[in-house]
Amino acid sequence: KLLALLMSCVLAATAFSGCTQNTQNQSNSDTPIETETTTSEESKSNESSAAFVENLYDPNFSIELLEDGIKKVIDGEGRELILVPKEMEEVPAEYTDSIVIRTPVENAVFLSSTQVCTFRAVDDSAIIEAIAGVSGGVDEWAGIPAIKENASIVDIGGASMGEPDYELIQSLNPDIVFLYTGSNPQTNQIAKFEELGINYAVDNEYMESNYLARMEWMRFILTFFNADEQVNEVMNNAQKVVDEVK
Repeated sequence: KLLALLMSCVLAATAFSGCTQNTQNQSNSDTPIETETTTSEESKSNESSAAFVENLYDPNFSIELLEDGIKKVIDGEGRELILVPKEMEEVPAEYTDSIVIRTPVENAVFLSSTQVCTFRAVDDSAIIEAIAGVSGGVDEWAGIPAIKENASIVDIGGASMGEPDYELIQSLNPDIVFLYTGSNPQTNQIAKFEELGINYAVDNEYMESNYLARMEWMRFILTFFNADEQVNEVMNNAQKVVDEVK
């Protein structure tokens, strides 16, 4: 009887031990295994060299990074402009039939005050110095002292969305003129600039219904001045502010 009792205790202890181990194994199998995800240097390189600059809020323009600092920009009318760095002595042969703008732009004309408002975000005096002319009269620029107080910036006329002084613009010999289409298209101005052989880019930020998409058009304008990094910082901060307000 004693031997039988001892054997029963051993069997019971063995069974309990087996059940405990199975329970532990089952518990371990239900626990997610955390693994460290690593990205190869090659993958990181491919990610950083993405061809298109990502638009965060889907405004109606695009910027594509090409070779050697060249950029392909699609403006508000779907027109393709090729931005070629000035340090590149010759424009590559494949772009000779394209609309080519040498960057950074150093002599620009603006037909809308909201276009120049984007410059306040980057606070770069060199970009302000690149403004050759603005439309609408001095009073429209009261909120931007850097423009109003700069005697070298010419008032090209065109107040109340009227037509500017084309002879004056032509005398400035601008690298580019920024204008707009959309619901109030500057079709007369476009026709005249094409007749005069003056390069222009269409900025339609005022047509965006999303406020951050409207703001992101600064990426379009300021890429002509090679201020892309500053714009990225501004847009990231803007998103943080919006998130905090919400």
